[in-house]
Parts: sequence; structure tokens; C-alpha cells
Amino acid sequence: MNRSSSDKVSKPCVAARSTAFKEADVVLIVGTRSNFILAYFRPPRWSADAKFIMVNTDPEEINHNRRMDVGIVGDAREVRRLAIGVVHDA
Repeated sequence: MNRSSSDKVSKPCVAARSTAFKEADVVLIVGTRSNFILAYFRPPRWSADAKFIMVNTDPEEINHNRRMDVGIVGDAREVRRLAIGVVHDA
């Protein structure tokens, strides 16, 4: 029987991830979709008070299934490079 990589994740790791989702102040979503696997980034799995930032090359993915507080349309690598430059220059 084949085991997926998710079978190898320890229970404490899963619990820590769930806690982080529920207690996050800011969530940065890079290149992934808002879907049922991630509970559409909605409570109760995610913090009701968290601010959400999404980076995606497809503008239709931003605000799809959940309103983002900040939406950035662009390539993840380029957005990261520009963000690091802004922080570095500050």
C-alpha cells in the first residue's frame, strides 16, 4: 500500500498548523487557490479577525470564495523580489 506524504505528517504538526490558522493575525497566501481543502480561508478553521493577503497570477482567484484584504496580481517570485527590495530600502 502506498502512503501519501500527508500520512507521514505527525499529529503534533497538524495540531500546530490548526492552531496557527485559528490564531493568525495576518495570512499571506502565495499561488494557491481558495478551495474546500483550505476551508475557503473562513472561520472556524481560520481566524475571523485575520487579515488576508493573496498573491496570484490570476486576478480572478483573488477574492474568489473569500474577500482578501490585499490582493496582488503577479508572479510569486517577482512579488517576493520587489517586497524584499522595499523592506531592504526602508
